[in-house]
Amino acid sequence: DGSYTISKIRLNFVSPEARSLVQQLMAPLPEDRPSAEQALRSPLLQGSRQRLRAGSARLDAQLLDNMYAYSSFPLLKKAALVAMVTR
Repeated sequence: DGSYTISKIRLNFVSPEARSLVQQLMAPLPEDRPSAEQALRSPLLQGSRQRLRAGSARLDAQLLDNMYAYSSFPLLKKAALVAMVTR
């Protein structure tokens, strides 16, 4: 039916710009969703682009190492980690 729910606790960590873009992208009817070009012009992605250009959005080295390590984990281990994080 196109409905979905998101935990209010998780929404506390999401910016209003991100909420708005996700809400638009989750529209049930494809014609109501923004195109890729329109989504790229959203305040959220424009702000990210500006921060990247300014050099203020750098990944922490430890975070990057963890992401690389996760990518090499077996599928079962990834599924277990996702289950632990989402509960």
